[in-house]
Amino acid sequence: MLRLGEYNRTVLPGLRFAAWPVETMEKLPVESVSQIDFGGNDRNSSNLMLAGDQNLINVEFKVQWKIGDPQMYLFNIREQEMLVRTVSESAMREIVGRTRAEDFRTQGRLDAQAQVRELIQAALDSYNAGISILGVLLERADPPPQVADAFEEVQRAEQNQNQFIREAEQYRNQVLGKARGESSKIVEDAKGYTARVVNEAEGEAQRFNSIYAEYSKAKDVTRKRLFLEMMEGVMSNTNKVIVEGSAGGQGGTGVVPYLPLPEIQKRQQSSGGNQ
Repeated sequence: MLRLGEYNRTVLPGLRFAAWPVETMEKLPVESVSQIDFGGNDRNSSNLMLAGDQNLINVEFKVQWKIGDPQMYLFNIREQEMLVRTVSESAMREIVGRTRAEDFRTQGRLDAQAQVRELIQAALDSYNAGISILGVLLERADPPPQVADAFEEVQRAEQNQNQFIREAEQYRNQVLGKARGESSKIVEDAKGYTARVVNEAEGEAQRFNSIYAEYSKAKDVTRKRLFLEMMEGVMSNTNKVIVEGSAGGQGGTGVVPYLPLPEIQKRQQSSGGNQ
């Protein structure tokens, strides 16, 4: 409500009376949501923005806003929609200039929308514009048509690079897993060999101690028993031919029985193979 052309009060929707011509009323669509579109099918040069990595991208987005404070909206600014348009485009260019083109086009879209909205709202609040920004919708962020093929080629190259990296990591994991398994097996075999050698050595030491204890009790008997055991081990693996001497004890004068040595060897070989 205006009185003599100056702001007097804010009234709610409904039936109201004004002392005309002293008082007049300005009706504002405070409940409606306005929308400004940036870009479109024409794609003029004003939509091209320079990203942080010095690449150009064609940006199309929408800004939704509404009146937040009627007094500020009416008396603090002029051409309100133009102000929103100018501030929104400036904010979008600033965020695009901070971000890599590929990030802005892919995984960074949601963050960019939120940052642009906050930046627009902060700028309008600094002007006391009385405008509330409801949201920013980024519809398209594509490379210019002149370089679209080059961008697609770069994307394919990056995809191939990621695929090669994944395959290399998979091969590395396989090789490392196999190497770790082999190293563990070698370590376990070494531990087993160590335990076996130690046990054998301890057993031999105990056997030697037991033999020495018996030897110290009866040296002659133990020495003879050791000799007989050694000869038994040697003679058991050799061919034996027994020649009977003469009755008088004179060697070479008695009857020497005939012993078929090749036949004995064949029998021994055949008996050994059957076992």
